[in-house]
Amino acid sequence: MRKLMAIIFAIAISAPAFADRPNPFFFGDTQNQMGVQLGQSAGPGAILTIIPGNGWDLEPFQVIALQYSQPTEFFRLPARLNLHAGFFVAWNNMADDYNDPFAGASLDVAFFQWDDFYLGAGLGGYIKPTYDGRMDSLLMFGTKIFLGYRFADLWSVEIYSQHMDNAGLMAVNGGYNFFGLQVLRNF
Repeated sequence: MRKLMAIIFAIAISAPAFADRPNPFFFGDTQNQMGVQLGQSAGPGAILTIIPGNGWDLEPFQVIALQYSQPTEFFRLPARLNLHAGFFVAWNNMADDYNDPFAGASLDVAFFQWDDFYLGAGLGGYIKPTYDGRMDSLLMFGTKIFLGYRFADLWSVEIYSQHMDNAGLMAVNGGYNFFGLQVLRNF
């Protein structure tokens, strides 16, 4: 935990050096963004499972979501506000408990950017309609880390790792962990 706090502190101290750069999520005069997210389950586990390869256990469980975003700032850092609508899709022995729609909102912040690349993190809140699965709660919280690349005037792509759980609000809190790809278009 101390290492994680040291990393967050180092990012916070260095962040003002990057604050004067344009928002890497939105290019030119665009103020809207739509994205399609596809993710693969990396298994259950705590928040540190968000680190790629840290205890990942691939499962027949995916996430598909749409994201609508608008630009903003977070402590002078470029950011975006997001609305999400998606579906958890499970196969085989997980199908009965894990097929659920979800909706939510999140904030993504770009900490570093160079040329057409950017690195960031996000935090959000989500709801789902059932108590089935690994969480005994309708409310979920999510954290995400991502690396993005703008490959055309209005298009970008991001690879991400995401953790969702109920923050210990209920006794059952196995968590969802995903890694995946998101394609975004500005307009």
